[in-house]
Amino acid sequence: MVLVPDEFAPQPAVPGVRFVRITAMGDEVLDAFLAMQSSAYSMAMANPAWRAMIQAGLRDGWMTAAALERGGVLVSGASLIIGAGVAELAGVGTLPAQRRRGLAADVCTRLLATYFDGGHDLCWLSAAERAEGTYRRLGFRGIGTQHNYGRPARVATG
Repeated sequence: MVLVPDEFAPQPAVPGVRFVRITAMGDEVLDAFLAMQSSAYSMAMANPAWRAMIQAGLRDGWMTAAALERGGVLVSGASLIIGAGVAELAGVGTLPAQRRRGLAADVCTRLLATYFDGGHDLCWLSAAERAEGTYRRLGFRGIGTQHNYGRPARVATG
């Protein structure tokens, strides 16, 4: 799916949340961001290699990330991976108990607005089918199908 500034449809801010910019220097906030993503995706996102890559991207400017905080807990977040003037919207996640409240659309709106206000003109993403509605409301449109291939999970025996 792709989005250009003229098709961007910002979504309303969700009341009662605080926007938090993730930085390379904020270890505690970065750890909370990775923990939120781990819960949102039901998989470990906080491994040292992934954390180091995010820190490098934030530090070197090829990644920007943000989250929404409610009651001292990061409840939703997203990142933009930027290269050659184009960004991939990635790592969009919301805690399971906080879904269907507009949080993902809110955090994506804030990140995308800053990105487009900075003069960029294209963002893309690879969306799970169940999340396409959120991205369509933001103005993203489908341009094709991406197939992801991998090895099946190994099953322990014995």
